[in-house]
Order: sequence, then structure tokens, then C-alpha cells
Amino acid sequence: MNLYLFQNDLRIHDHPLLKKAMDQGPVIGLFVFDAIWFKDNQFGFQKKSNHWLSFIYDTLLDLNKQLHTLNIPLLAKKGNFNDIIKTLISDYSIDSIYYEKLPGDEERKRYDFISTLNIPTYHEEMKPLCKSHLLPFSIQNLPFVFTQFRHQIERLYVDFKESEPLVPQSKITIESDIPNLNDLNILQTTHYIKPGESEGLKHLSQYLFSHQLAKTYKDTRNGMLDFNDSTKFSAYLSIGALSVRRIMNEVKKYELNYVKNDSTYWIYFELLWRDYFYFVHKKYDNRIFNQEGLAQYHHTSHNPHYITAWKEGKTGYPLIDANMRQLVQTGYMSNRGRQNVANFFTKFLNQDWRIGAALFEAYLIDYDVSSNTLNWLYNAGLGNDPRENRMFNYITQGERNDKNCKYLDAFLPELKKVPIHLKYKISELLEQERVSYGIQNYPRPIKKVTKS
Repeated sequence: MNLYLFQNDLRIHDHPLLKKAMDQGPVIGLFVFDAIWFKDNQFGFQKKSNHWLSFIYDTLLDLNKQLHTLNIPLLAKKGNFNDIIKTLISDYSIDSIYYEKLPGDEERKRYDFISTLNIPTYHEEMKPLCKSHLLPFSIQNLPFVFTQFRHQIERLYVDFKESEPLVPQSKITIESDIPNLNDLNILQTTHYIKPGESEGLKHLSQYLFSHQLAKTYKDTRNGMLDFNDSTKFSAYLSIGALSVRRIMNEVKKYELNYVKNDSTYWIYFELLWRDYFYFVHKKYDNRIFNQEGLAQYHHTSHNPHYITAWKEGKTGYPLIDANMRQLVQTGYMSNRGRQNVANFFTKFLNQDWRIGAALFEAYLIDYDVSSNTLNWLYNAGLGNDPRENRMFNYITQGERNDKNCKYLDAFLPELKKVPIHLKYKISELLEQERVSYGIQNYPRPIKKVTKS
């Protein structure tokens, strides 16, 4: 019996490693809800929020339906990973284990344990669009700046060929076993993005072909409120409900049949960023989790009041507060919002980027360890970015990307009576002005901008 360990590849389309496992004999699938996900991290909040856990759970329900068409049972277990693996090997006489070897400290601990079991293991790199062995340089010679990486990759011919469709295996007597939400201690959640491979494929088709939104993506991508401002592919990519090759192939079809422009290119451009962060992670390994990141030294001034205000969306800066409240309420935040709240936390408040990254890890339904960590380093000036002292203007950023303040109205309803031209300037208002607009209860700025 072959065991397939599902991780961030919760699909059956374009799945070469699952195909290899099936070619070698009967397969059962496993997904582990690790016990550490339900415990507090070093910063005092649960490692994984209910938003993320529930999104994964509903994706697994869909995966189970897809696997059922292939006669593959899916087992979902909660607990200590090592104990679960040992028990399954004994109970089902496992001959070999298949899994994608991903970068990450927690992932490595899993793989290290599996390597002690003296059972054959098989791997296949599936996450990046351009696989490691096709790069025009070694991982150790990866360019430090994204633009240099992009230019070299774009000169390559990359075949985005997907693996062959999977053929059902012969039926086996093992039944799927997925605990209910109560047993897993997960609350049912209404999702901002519909989870699962089926929904991911439907969304991809609708975004590109039914609604034809790709042609304007570059113009709308910085919007923060409307669902169709951005592709929303990230939630499906992060857990592998959509293959990155499937996305790229569908974009190519769209360009062939409808339009090829800067916006369609920009989708590819951002998939390259995803690849780049994956390769940077592979190159630097656990160094990316250090406080100083890829730099030599980094000083922060730990301030619990600042951290709490930021987490709760009570900083007194509307752009920051609206985005943080959206994150906690929905498990999602736009890319423009992420750049601003990370910049605010690290540059303006001078707090440890690892705290912010851990909060994103807990809540974001599209959390990806490489992209999340390296984006935080990027914003803190500790990663692959030569502009170390860049600081955003949190007033003009809001006014530029939320001209009618509909985003603020959605997540900061207490500011609805404030005139539009002043909403993003509340941090600069005098006390008598705050009283006149009835916003005495909205937080005062936790830290004032020093004007030269």
C-alpha cells in the first residue's frame, strides 16, 4: 500500500506525484491537522486561526469528493504528526510514502522523521511554475534582486505542460475518514473565497473567460474592497487547490483567444514573484526566519501597546485599522493593504517583523510560508530589496486606492459621518474637529508622525 501525504497540493488535476504513486499500486491519502496549529505560538496567539483551519477543512471535503472518483480514500487526522504516521504504517502495511518536499522548518521536521522509518519515499517538485532543474543558474547563484531573476527566466522557453489526467485505481476496502468540525475543534465559517479545487477551477474559468477580468487586472489590482479587483488565485495556489501550470495555461488561452496586454502579462509577472520567493527560501533556508532576515543587524523597540493596537485595528490610522479589521474578520487582505500594514508595523512602529508575519500566518487563508516571510522581510528592508528606508504615506496610499472611501465605510463604519476628503486624514485632526464629527471614540494615533 502506498501512502500519499497531502500538504499544499489539495487537488487531483495536474498532479504528477499522485500519478506516480498510483502507477506503483494502491494509494491512500493522508492529511494531518498538526496539533501545534491549535496551540499558542511564541507571541501569545493561536498559530492557526479558525479562518484558515476552516478553509483547509472545507477544501479537504472537496478533495475527498475528487479522490472518490479515483477510488482513493482520504484520511484526515489531528494530533502529533510522528505518532499518526507510525500508526498508519502499522495499520495499513505501508510500503512507500509520497510527498512533495517543501521548504520550511516545520515541513523539514516532518520529512526528517519520515526518513528515520526506513520506508522508501518519493518526491516531485510541483509548486513553482519554473522548476529548479530548469533554472539558468544554481539555487546558490540565485540573483539577489527580483528584476535580475525575472529577466533571466523570461529569456527561457518554459513548457507549462500539465501531467496526464489520473485514471481511477481498483477499489480497495479502506474507507475515507474525515472527522467532523466539532471533533477537530474548528468552527464552521462563511468564507470570503469559496474553498476547494472545484471552486478554484470554476473561479479561474469565470475570472478569465466569463467575466474577462484579466484584460484590466493591472488597473484594478491595487483596489482593496471589490472582490474582482484582483485575481484571488492566491488562496487556491497556497494550498494547491489550483495548479500554477493550470493557471498559466488558461492565461495563455485567454491571450490567444481574447487579448494579450500588460494586464495579462502582470498575472505572469506576479506568478514569477511567487517562484522567486520559493527559490530564495530554498537558498537561504531557515535564515529567512531570523530577526535580521537577510541583513546583518536589525534593531527594534518592543512596544506591547503598539503591537496590540496594530493587531486590533486601533492605531488611529484609518488605512491600517481597516485592513487589520478585515484580516481578523475575513482571513483576507489585499496586497496593497498587506504592503501598508507591514510597512507601518516595521518602519513606523519599529516592531519585530516576525510578530506581524506570525499574525498573517494565523489568519490569511492564502498563507504561504515563503511568500509571507519574504514579503515581510521585503517591507522591513531586511530581504531582497535595496530600498531599505522606504516608508509609505498612509494617508495618500488610502486616498489613492480608495477614492470614495467605500473600503473605510465597510470596515470602519464609525467614520461614516466624516467627510470623504478628511477620512484618511483623521490622524491629523485636532481634538475639536474630532468632536465635531462625532468620532471621539475612534482611537487617537498611537504614534504621531514627526514632521521636519
